[in-house]
Amino acid sequence: MKTIRIKDLLAKYQDGCRDFRGVSLKGANLFDCNLQNVNLEGSDLSNVYFCYAKLGRVNLNDATLEASNLSSTILHSAQLQRANLQHCNLHQASLYAADLQQANLVKANLYTADLRQANCNGAKFHRANLQHATLDQASFIGADLRGCDLWRAKGADLSGAFIDHTTILPDGHRGDRKA
Repeated sequence: MKTIRIKDLLAKYQDGCRDFRGVSLKGANLFDCNLQNVNLEGSDLSNVYFCYAKLGRVNLNDATLEASNLSSTILHSAQLQRANLQHCNLHQASLYAADLQQANLVKANLYTADLRQANCNGAKFHRANLQHATLDQASFIGADLRGCDLWRAKGADLSGAFIDHTTILPDGHRGDRKA
């Protein structure tokens, strides 16, 4: 994996380059940067500070973003298939129409995140915080929501998702309640 300096990445982006597959930006500070339409597939972006970044239509398939701070980041239509987002801070992130299939969001903070129309099929949200998240038309088929806190999440259709007694549903009840 090739390490790239932030200033080199941003200069290449300004020159029109969008392909940065397999790079390492571990621990980088990319606060409020604009990297829309970039291909970072398979990259190591763990512990990166992405707050307020604009990452619309970015390809982060198979990328490692473990423990990164993506709060208030725009990730509209982002490709995050099989991405490692464990322990990520996605507070108020906009993941509208993002593809999170098979992504690992174990213990991620998605408080007030926008996941409208997101494809979360097969994703692992075990012990994630989805309180007050907007989930209208999001798909969670085969998603692991055990231990998840969905208190006051809006528009949630959890049919097909794995929930149990450790899941806190949007109405505050546990997932083991009888209808």
